[in-house]
Amino acid sequence: MRVIVKYLLWMRDKAGTNREEYVFDQEEITIEQLLRKIILRHKNLEKHLANPFTSENPVIITINGRPAKPGARIREGDQVTIMPPVSGG
Repeated sequence: MRVIVKYLLWMRDKAGTNREEYVFDQEEITIEQLLRKIILRHKNLEKHLANPFTSENPVIITINGRPAKPGARIREGDQVTIMPPVSGG
C-alpha cells in the first residue's frame, strides 16, 4: 500500500521535502502507524508528531482533506497532509 504525505509551512522545511511516499505491507494502517514511520525517517519531526492529538502538541493532520482523529484508518491512495497550527491576524 502506498500513502502520499504532504508537509506544509515550516514542517516542509523540517522534512526537507513538501511531499513523499510511504509504502506499507498492510492494506490499511492507522494514522499512528504512519506517524511512527515518518518519525523514523525524520527524527527532527518527532517532538511535533509524537503526540499530535493533544492540546500540548496541536499539529494539524488531514486525510484526503478531512481532519484526522486518533485511530483514523488510512488506505491505498490516501493523501495525508501535516501542518503546524496556523493563526491569522
